[in-house]
Amino acid sequence: MLFFAFAFGLLALTSYLVGVSVGYVSRALSPAYRLGDYWLAATWIGLLTLGNAWLVLSLLMPLTPLSGALLALMLCLPALTRGRAYLRWTETGHVLRRQPSWLVALAAIALSNGAFFNRPSFIIDAGVYHIGSIEWLSQYGTVPGLALLNLTLGYGSTWFALAAPFNAGLWAGRAYNVANSVAYALLTLHLLLAGSRIWRRTGQPADWFLLMASGLTWLLATRFLGAIIVSPSPDIPVIVGVIILAWMFFLTTTPASPPDTGNARFLVWLMALGLAGVKLNALPVVIIGGCFVFAAGRQPGYLLRAGVLGGLLLAPGVVARVVMSGYPFFPSRAFGLGLPWQYENPVFTTDAIRVFAQWSGQNVPPGPDYPLRWLPHWIAHERLATGLLLTQLGVLVWGWRCWRQWTPAFRWALVLSTAGTLYVMAAAPSLRFLLGYPVVAISLGLADFLPRLAARWQPGTAGMWWERTGHLSIVILAGFLTAALTGLALLSSNTERLIQRAIAAGKVSNTPDHAPGWILPPRIRRIEYLESEPPVADTTVKRQLINGIEVTVPHAICWDLPLPCSPPYHKTGFRLRNPQRGLSGGFVKGPDKP
Repeated sequence: MLFFAFAFGLLALTSYLVGVSVGYVSRALSPAYRLGDYWLAATWIGLLTLGNAWLVLSLLMPLTPLSGALLALMLCLPALTRGRAYLRWTETGHVLRRQPSWLVALAAIALSNGAFFNRPSFIIDAGVYHIGSIEWLSQYGTVPGLALLNLTLGYGSTWFALAAPFNAGLWAGRAYNVANSVAYALLTLHLLLAGSRIWRRTGQPADWFLLMASGLTWLLATRFLGAIIVSPSPDIPVIVGVIILAWMFFLTTTPASPPDTGNARFLVWLMALGLAGVKLNALPVVIIGGCFVFAAGRQPGYLLRAGVLGGLLLAPGVVARVVMSGYPFFPSRAFGLGLPWQYENPVFTTDAIRVFAQWSGQNVPPGPDYPLRWLPHWIAHERLATGLLLTQLGVLVWGWRCWRQWTPAFRWALVLSTAGTLYVMAAAPSLRFLLGYPVVAISLGLADFLPRLAARWQPGTAGMWWERTGHLSIVILAGFLTAALTGLALLSSNTERLIQRAIAAGKVSNTPDHAPGWILPPRIRRIEYLESEPPVADTTVKRQLINGIEVTVPHAICWDLPLPCSPPYHKTGFRLRNPQRGLSGGFVKGPDKP
């Protein structure tokens, strides 16, 4: 528990320093922003930039605590030297002395969030490639041909790079969820920041939107994507990041923004580029972010700066995927470079991912194929997503009617949500890819309606009491959020209950390492999912010699088994690219596996 609280403080502070450095160099972050908005924007920009930088470093060496810390320090130097005025330490200290409740709130949320994340991940994707990707980054870095061992290792993500330096020493095999724990804690702080302002009746449209969007995301993701939250999955930062990107439209288009609106719009551009490095399903935000920046000006120097930023932040993910799979946009087979380690298996492609999502993971029924054949099945099996889309459609109609009355921020956010939804529905209509976009649209509708409703409220006796509690708003809201996180930490998921039954039946081992501790998180469980009762058991493992390489072969899922690990269903052959360098030299295509 304490590890995740400490990691949140360390990563959040480091990300803030990196974000201020990036904002200072690009002139995208203005001290004219309100202090809470400034901290929130800088922390998110810094977090995504840090992931990009560590992914670049992994191309040269493993991501260890030392190498990660040294690079992070270098990224902080602009803020710590010439940009010290942009850190706003004096103003921050003044606020904390005047409102010490913020320190109590931050500590309470960090600890309760740490308690919630103090459990191992059980989702299949974590065992198939999330954890394996982090292990490769922390032990060997990004090496050629990883997709040949397991095609999903070729995806690559800056989000895995954020967790890799923590996967060392006492925390090796225990810290995989650290990046998502930071994203979830920041999501909780969104609620606290916006909620306290609205409580004190000082909220702006940006605060209403942030409260609605963060609240809906917190509730829906916790209820329906809870297992994915407590995992290394890059889907969570994309969901939350889409909301932050939409909120930045408000931040950079309000009258309080700095006079140089072009540079201010770089904030949206930086956020969009950072999200694209986390996962490729965030590509719509890059397109909309690019249009947003282009709409501010067409001067050659301005467009050149935007292009340079785009190249610097998109290149790490593209290069890493080329190194791991031979394709810049893997699993898409577009722009294959014909490298010796290029993954060629035609079975698993973006088409296969789309069909899997359209039919909710079930087999495609026999019969003639035609456009939207999958839609009735999808509507019947994805009721929450269907409800969100119908509500989004209603907001879209309302937005069309109110288009001229809406501010540019509302318009851009509505365009973002519409474009993102259309892209996900065409590419892979799954709730975990879709959630952020309809939430943005629904929150826009609420942020348009609720402030007008609140303005009609005439403060009577109850209103006077409410205003007198304004100084307690932070404590009250933080107490509620802390209680909610603590309650979630005490609940057991369905998978955890199945594992307890399997432990009682002797099918799953249970050691002190698997128990959550006050300081050390539990180790990951190497389990497999069966059709027997109970449907969980310890995975079976064997060592097999494949083309001269001793490979770990599990029953189905690699989890954190010794590298190199390749599941038996993956038949693509591989051999060492450079036998003198061993695993650090990567892999090239070889004879198919037996």
